[in-house]
Amino acid sequence: MADKVVRWSQEIRDIHTSMYDDWKAGRPTEIDFLNGYIVQRGRDLGIPTPLNEALTAMVKVITEREKSGPGILRIEGAVIQPITLDCDALAKLPAEYQISDVGALVPGMRGGGVRMKGLLEVPALTIGADHATFHSADGRFAASLTLKQATEHGILIYQLDEEPLPEQDGGPYRLVTPGLGDLCANVKGVVRIELTEGPGKDTRPSLKGSHA
Repeated sequence: MADKVVRWSQEIRDIHTSMYDDWKAGRPTEIDFLNGYIVQRGRDLGIPTPLNEALTAMVKVITEREKSGPGILRIEGAVIQPITLDCDALAKLPAEYQISDVGALVPGMRGGGVRMKGLLEVPALTIGADHATFHSADGRFAASLTLKQATEHGILIYQLDEEPLPEQDGGPYRLVTPGLGDLCANVKGVVRIELTEGPGKDTRPSLKGSHA
């Protein structure tokens, strides 16, 4: 399946190569008038268009101008194309992955988040990618989880009271892993997720000396 995802992502990128320069320059492209039109009409008529929605989202992620600055989450490493997302983008991920009250799963924790299973479906991973490493903004903390651990247990908290998660509460993004059994896997101030083949940097005391 992994090789198919990579191939499909590459084919989609090839199909829309002619749009790339226009999109980077902020000019309208066919994606808005073809796939985007179908998606909008489907919503107007109450008709699901999952394939067109997925295609539209994927092309925009691949070709959209890269964001930078505070509150930006970067997903990089073993991916076809690095991507950057902000709080608004995370809120637009499918409802099935959204957690309105993380406290219901992690007692004492506040805020709304998105399951890593949904978030890691956005980038196209390269063949062999099997770990996701979560890096804090100050570079002092990192936790490297297998993709299975990340997708089964990981939740990225991104909002509190419908506002971006404040730094004092672990923002801009905070990883929690209910059910994993390792509190040290919870990382505050996440700004970067690095996909790797094999374990990445890991500062957890429980894995002292395991990874550099």
